[in-house]
Amino acid sequence: MKSLNFKSALKSYAINGDENNVIQVNTADVGIFERAAKAKSFLSDVRNKSEEIKNGDGKNAIEVLSELDKQVREQLNYIFGTDVSTPAFGTMNCLTFVDGVPVFVGFLNALLEEITTDVTVEQKKAKDNIAKYVNQVKK
Repeated sequence: MKSLNFKSALKSYAINGDENNVIQVNTADVGIFERAAKAKSFLSDVRNKSEEIKNGDGKNAIEVLSELDKQVREQLNYIFGTDVSTPAFGTMNCLTFVDGVPVFVGFLNALLEEITTDVTVEQKKAKDNIAKYVNQVKK
């Protein structure tokens, strides 16, 4: 079988510096932002529900947190088009609070910040390449 080789923007990120625990994301996939926008309201609702559980009386909290963990992981994997949840959280419930917010929020913010930077760099390269070809046509 022949192999089709082309450049992609697949980047690897070590989770919290652990090079044995890596996620790979296509950082040039502008579809990530569309999928993130679709998932945003769901993830906001989850954050609100987890706050209610944290401040509530704990009735059914374990079952609710377990189901919400599953749903959040599915949404995160959908956004990035790959399983980012398992390497990022392992067996920890991703609604676990760290510094007052669910850990999935910190993870999502860190990863989207990286991707935003990468997309900005790629857009500049594309603009420069397009300008080069437009200038050749004008001559």
